[in-house]
Amino acid sequence: MISSFAQAQSLNYLLRSQMPVIENKDGKKIASVKVMANMNNQQLREYKFLGSPFLIDTFQTTTYSVDGNKTTTTAPALLNLTTDELLVKIGDKVIAVKNATFTIDGHNFMAVNERYYEVLYNGKVKLLKRYDRNITGFIINNTSAVSGYGKSESLDGEINNKETYLLAFHDNTLRDIKLTPKSVISALAKENKSHYVSGEFGQAEENDGLIKAFNNVASFDEKELITILSAYESNNTL
Repeated sequence: MISSFAQAQSLNYLLRSQMPVIENKDGKKIASVKVMANMNNQQLREYKFLGSPFLIDTFQTTTYSVDGNKTTTTAPALLNLTTDELLVKIGDKVIAVKNATFTIDGHNFMAVNERYYEVLYNGKVKLLKRYDRNITGFIINNTSAVSGYGKSESLDGEINNKETYLLAFHDNTLRDIKLTPKSVISALAKENKSHYVSGEFGQAEENDGLIKAFNNVASFDEKELITILSAYESNNTL
């Protein structure tokens, strides 16, 4: 039972400090982890959550480099989206790696300010995707607010996944976008304005051509946005 907001919040740390075990039950993922229930003894308390903190729930052969090093290493790894850590298996140990550039199961990731983003398009203007996993629906005073699972399973919370798209500019300046022309145009215009305000007048209009390209687009999905960015860059110098 979780009796206070502070205790509930501490469960976010729980998934950061332990390696959850992922099981599939009735077609749904359940993440479980055991921690000390009392600091004065060795009693363990098992917490269970609907969902998973990982991008992929099993170790995948992953090629990575750290802190911009050109030397790459290949090893089995998990990407923990709750902690922004690449969990690399070396021998019988698992180490947490931050600030890595890596490819896992065909997904390319980069680190910006110690947070991992999937690189969907790696051009002069990059398209990134951010995965956030947060815990909600805790049991409070023996009342469960967890959705999407049968009452037969006692759960302590739910791990939700939120996906955010971003454009990355010079020096990895990030701007959130939605998959609409209006949102992309707004991000490009704000980037232009930021250069003007900072006195970098040579870059204050560098995205104008791309803005015009999106003015002619009615709608798009993720793949179509990548195609638009790629086609523009192949024919223009940003």
